[in-house]
Amino acid sequence: MAGPSDRPLGSCGERQDVRSHASAGRGSHVALPGVPDQGAAGYQGGRVVGAKDSSRRDRTGRKLTVDGQTRSLWEMVGMATRADVSFPSGRQRCGGWLYQPMGVTGKAPCVVMAHGTTGTMNFGLARYAQRFAAAGFAVLVFDYRHFGASGGWPRQLIRVGRQVADWRAAVRFARTLPQVEPDRVALWGTSLGGGHVVTVAADDPSIAAVVAQLPFMGVDLRGSSPRTGRVTRMLFMAAIRDAIGGVFGRAPVTIPMVGEPGAVAVFTGTEDNAVARALAAEAPEWRNEMAARSLFSLIGYRPGRLAGRLVMPLLICVAD
Repeated sequence: MAGPSDRPLGSCGERQDVRSHASAGRGSHVALPGVPDQGAAGYQGGRVVGAKDSSRRDRTGRKLTVDGQTRSLWEMVGMATRADVSFPSGRQRCGGWLYQPMGVTGKAPCVVMAHGTTGTMNFGLARYAQRFAAAGFAVLVFDYRHFGASGGWPRQLIRVGRQVADWRAAVRFARTLPQVEPDRVALWGTSLGGGHVVTVAADDPSIAAVVAQLPFMGVDLRGSSPRTGRVTRMLFMAAIRDAIGGVFGRAPVTIPMVGEPGAVAVFTGTEDNAVARALAAEAPEWRNEMAARSLFSLIGYRPGRLAGRLVMPLLICVAD
């Protein structure tokens, strides 16, 4: 990725396999090459400690060059700190993690990162953040309002406009950090977050680069649906009940995000269910539900129409 001045955002001597990394976003519990499992590592004083390697092949075989120093990827993964941070967005605050590469002098380029739909920071994002930090990036990972470590009531509510505002607030916050180069901030989003990064970058030409993994680019109402007509009707009946209840301040009517094939849920693929179970083991804060009225916010969202306005490098990762 290159910034506005054509300077590299970071130096990484390893060739990246886009297909395998995109698959890691949806596939079952997949560890990226050289990155320890989050579940096997503890955090102490902001540092990654106690990481265990299930395969020794990456300890010596992969190299990264940062600030002129070449180290094994395994060494660099352990050379990052993580701190809890928060920043204002609207009337609430968003909770986040700030990863800082150790051994990098001066300001560093930064990747701002968030999940999609109901995903929270610990729902598989830590290994991506660790990998970027190993390559010399600062990484800001955050939860949207109404989810995880962030404020906002009711919980589990997706409002596209608010989530886009959270992205913009995260970028503003990252640019104020003393350890970050404000003109070298890149965006990384997956699923619905992959659509949000396109939306944000379309209005901010100073963003250095954008990565959208398995992005949500809008609902094609003309295409075939993986759900039966009965399931679709039940989902929207719940959305109507929830929207009416919201007017009177009632607690949300929720619908499952992931379910078995044929269940009344947003995603019902066999692979989706397996991925959710695997990632949920790492994410005790994640809840397999969303406020049903969220469907109305999502159905009219078309971030793909904005992609042509991006002036910075854009990488879209897809999977089979």
